Amino acid sequence: MRAGRGVVSVAAGVVLLALATVGYTLPPPFDPPPLNVDPIFQDLPAQPAAETRPVSANGRFSVEDISVDAGDTTLEATIRAPLSPGRHPALVFVQGAGPGERGEFTTQAEWLARAGIVTLVYDKRSVRYDFRSRDFGLLADDALRLLARLRLRADVDPARTGLWGVSEGSWVVPIAAARSRDVGFTVLVSAPNVSPLRQVTWALGEQLDRLHAPAGTRELLVRAMGAVHMNFLRHDGMPALRRMRAPVLALYGTSDPSIPFVESSKALTGALAEGGNSDYTIRYLEDADHGMRLHGGPFAPGYLETLANWVTGLPGTARPALHIAG
Repeated sequence: MRAGRGVVSVAAGVVLLALATVGYTLPPPFDPPPLNVDPIFQDLPAQPAAETRPVSANGRFSVEDISVDAGDTTLEATIRAPLSPGRHPALVFVQGAGPGERGEFTTQAEWLARAGIVTLVYDKRSVRYDFRSRDFGLLADDALRLLARLRLRADVDPARTGLWGVSEGSWVVPIAAARSRDVGFTVLVSAPNVSPLRQVTWALGEQLDRLHAPAGTRELLVRAMGAVHMNFLRHDGMPALRRMRAPVLALYGTSDPSIPFVESSKALTGALAEGGNSDYTIRYLEDADHGMRLHGGPFAPGYLETLANWVTGLPGTARPALHIAG
């Protein structure tokens, strides 16, 4: 064990020395100052109890696998639909960064279907999406294709069809919502709202602080990131957020070290205000992580209930008495 730790220490030292050696040849770090924090974020009211009231999630549902043509690829998806009569609200899950396999959403997709919401999960495209290059607009078109497929169903209420996006997906969802009025609502989970580079810079700093990394490590790593060509890192999500007209539910976890959620919330409220959209709800869930779970395990208390009550309550839940709480 001691030998292993020694090897790790030596390796870490070599890496830091290498970074220090090349640091002066790299571009300046991207590290803008944080936005001014609005006083409203410093003393938040508790989330209204009605938003987390118990939900009857014991209904039966059907499962259907479908394929949707996306031009240069085919999107494979699974629809889960309540078997109760009538038309239901419906949402498409839009993935975060990475391969985005639909199986990661199975638990909440099934729970929501039992609660009366039609859900669609899909495998993210691998064509024209990789570590260095991705087009959020292209991903938004994929989400809209799948939403259009949902809207053809007789058991879907076309006035209540929307998109749910987590992390990177929350840069995708606003683009889709700005492009199409078919997006009747949006759910943004752990949404950075600031640029990807700003979000990565924040997350990197948080992790290095936790690891007690030597001074200067963060700046050197950020410079190294800036030197690598990744076409999406400087994406500006503000224009799409300003053009969103549909109701927004934004959820953040208080134990998520990868999102500057105060700054992200400020960016979101500012953009919506500039666009004239006052139909938004922002909630901070205690102890929830990036995926709204407790340390990667079960979902945080109140997450699924908040989501289900808000979606099934539309349009009445679109404009809450408390815009920001938790």
